[in-house]
Amino acid sequence: MELRCFGISGDLVATVTDGASGQALRCQLSKQLQIPRQRLRVVDMERPDEVQVVILPLCHGEIHELVQAVEENDHLAAQVLLENLQDPNDFDGTRTPLQAAARLGDTDGALLLLEAGARLDLPDAQGRTPLMLAVSMNMASR
Repeated sequence: MELRCFGISGDLVATVTDGASGQALRCQLSKQLQIPRQRLRVVDMERPDEVQVVILPLCHGEIHELVQAVEENDHLAAQVLLENLQDPNDFDGTRTPLQAAARLGDTDGALLLLEAGARLDLPDAQGRTPLMLAVSMNMASR
């Protein structure tokens, strides 16, 4: 069965032929629309083959809490903040959350942030990207 997904404007934004529902549908739409799944809300419509997709805006008020959660290796707190739509690309004055995870070598935290849309190309205050930080931490541990 083909499921048609409409944006709030009424425009067709995606088509899913898998027949997925719930979380699987959000994951498929996330890939098709190239938007983190946390930002997507799916609302059933009157027809069984149609849903409405709402793309929620990111918030910017809890970046310090997100960086702290990453630095404390508290993945649950980080996930809650990301599910509450904290922008993973905000800068707390010295670093982004992904840079903090890379500096600590926290692979699980980095994956969580990447899934939420964290960008790999944002430099810290010294001009180092998360990839540069991860490589330098790996080299220092040898």
